[in-house]
Amino acid sequence: MTLSEIFVSSFILVLLDRLASCELLEVVSQWKIDFEVMKLRFLVSKIDAVIKDVEEKQMEDSAVKLWFDELQDLADDAEDVLDKFATQMLRFKQSVLMSGCNPLKPVVAVAFNQQLADNIKKITERFNKIAKEIVKLGLRENVVEKATGCGECYPRLLC
Repeated sequence: MTLSEIFVSSFILVLLDRLASCELLEVVSQWKIDFEVMKLRFLVSKIDAVIKDVEEKQMEDSAVKLWFDELQDLADDAEDVLDKFATQMLRFKQSVLMSGCNPLKPVVAVAFNQQLADNIKKITERFNKIAKEIVKLGLRENVVEKATGCGECYPRLLC
């Protein structure tokens, strides 16, 4: 597994955790983009399910390699969007502390940020495009090599 493969695999797990944070879910609900975030979580999970197959096929299939490269770019962009959200939340919390205000629900007071909401929607659209290519590329979910090494793949059992 290459360093870039490790990065994307790790990033997907981190992205799923960040998309499930209570703070993010509360804010996106107020922004009326909670459906977009739920859809994004679903798409990222779908992509995560084929990563093992991608790792195996990208060396032999240039289309899969291009798909994986596009996924890496998208992972970077998604991380940037979530970092901007985290930065905005930190700034808000600092301003609340400095002003001496103690709102009951500090997240409710976060100013609506149309640009951030638009970026989340764009990221979701890009993940959707990548997820649609899974079938075209013949990628399979949760595959592992058979112990005999004959190259046949079987579904991995999920806990």
